[in-house]
Amino acid sequence: PSKTVFFLTTMLPARLLPTIRSRCHSLSLKPLEEADVVKVLQSQGMKLPSFSSFAEGSPGRLMRLMEDE
Repeated sequence: PSKTVFFLTTMLPARLLPTIRSRCHSLSLKPLEEADVVKVLQSQGMKLPSFSSFAEGSPGRLMRLMEDE
Protein backbone atom coordinates (compact mmCIF):
# COMPACT_ATOMS: atom_id res chain seq x y z
CA PRO A 1 0.00 0.00 0.00
CA SER A 2 1.05 3.60 -0.43
CA LYS A 3 3.02 5.19 2.39
CA THR A 4 4.23 1.78 3.57
CA VAL A 5 7.57 1.89 5.38
CA PHE A 6 9.90 -1.06 5.87
CA PHE A 7 12.60 -1.06 8.53
CA LEU A 8 15.64 -3.13 7.67
CA THR A 9 18.08 -3.71 10.48
CA THR A 10 21.55 -5.02 9.93
CA MET A 11 24.99 -4.94 11.46
CA LEU A 12 26.46 -5.43 7.97
CA PRO A 13 24.84 -2.99 5.52
CA ALA A 14 27.51 -3.74 2.92
CA ARG A 15 25.99 -7.21 2.55
CA LEU A 16 22.69 -5.77 1.34
CA LEU A 17 22.23 -5.79 -2.41
CA PRO A 18 23.17 -2.44 -3.98
CA THR A 19 19.64 -2.08 -5.37
CA ILE A 20 18.28 -2.35 -1.82
CA ARG A 21 20.89 -0.02 -0.26
CA SER A 22 20.25 2.64 -2.91
CA ARG A 23 16.63 2.89 -1.78
CA CYS A 24 17.37 3.05 1.93
CA HIS A 25 18.00 5.85 4.38
CA SER A 26 20.50 5.11 7.09
CA LEU A 27 19.49 5.72 10.68
CA SER A 28 22.12 5.20 13.36
CA LEU A 29 20.69 4.39 16.76
CA LYS A 30 22.73 4.97 19.88
CA PRO A 31 22.33 3.41 23.35
CA LEU A 32 20.19 5.33 25.82
CA GLU A 33 21.64 7.09 28.83
CA GLU A 34 21.01 5.29 32.13
CA ALA A 35 18.49 7.97 33.21
CA ASP A 36 16.45 7.25 30.07
CA VAL A 37 16.63 3.49 30.71
CA VAL A 38 15.27 4.16 34.22
CA LYS A 39 12.40 6.22 32.75
CA VAL A 40 11.47 3.40 30.38
CA LEU A 41 11.48 0.85 33.20
CA GLN A 42 9.40 3.15 35.42
CA SER A 43 6.88 3.63 32.62
CA GLN A 44 6.47 -0.17 32.65
CA GLY A 45 6.07 -0.28 36.44
CA MET A 46 9.53 -1.81 36.97
CA LYS A 47 12.45 -0.86 39.20
CA LEU A 48 16.10 -0.62 38.21
CA PRO A 49 17.91 -3.83 39.23
CA SER A 50 21.43 -3.95 40.64
CA PHE A 51 22.76 -5.41 37.38
CA SER A 52 21.51 -2.52 35.24
CA SER A 53 25.00 -1.88 33.82
CA PHE A 54 24.54 -5.02 31.71
CA ALA A 55 21.79 -3.23 29.77
CA GLU A 56 24.37 -1.19 27.86
CA GLY A 57 21.72 1.46 27.13
CA SER A 58 19.03 -0.99 25.99
CA PRO A 59 15.85 -1.16 28.10
CA GLY A 60 14.72 -4.21 26.15
CA ARG A 61 17.94 -6.08 26.93
CA LEU A 62 17.61 -5.18 30.60
CA MET A 63 14.00 -6.41 30.70
CA ARG A 64 15.05 -9.72 29.13
CA LEU A 65 17.84 -10.04 31.71
CA MET A 66 15.35 -9.33 34.48
CA GLU A 67 13.10 -12.11 33.20
CA ASP A 68 16.01 -14.56 33.25
CA GLU A 69 17.60 -13.29 36.49
